[in-house]
Amino acid sequence: MTKDDILFIIGAPKTGTSSLLRMVNAHPDIFILFETLVGKYPRDKFSGRLFEQYPDARKVFSYGASPETFYPALQRFFAAKGYPFKIVGNNAPEHGMDAERLALVEPYKTIYLIRDVRTWL
Repeated sequence: MTKDDILFIIGAPKTGTSSLLRMVNAHPDIFILFETLVGKYPRDKFSGRLFEQYPDARKVFSYGASPETFYPALQRFFAAKGYPFKIVGNNAPEHGMDAERLALVEPYKTIYLIRDVRTWL
């Protein structure tokens, strides 16, 4: 796995990140986590759904995990289950849109969604 095999989808609220994530996940070679905290305690609403389906996935989610270690481990986990995803990632709610947090995803493929406020006011 290379840095090109990790994808983040980032955007402010109501910019369409969830819709784009669902479209991207329709591709058989891609698996993007839905708003799952990585490197923190892994029990949130969306990781909980993953753990219900795959209880043994908990071992992949370790406290302090970095993208370089977490996403290859996630890819290997799913490959062992018969899902050889070529690209894995997250729609990264913990990264937000500030400069410090965006720097965390800068080495990886990232889709940034923005919305012109004037179009929906």
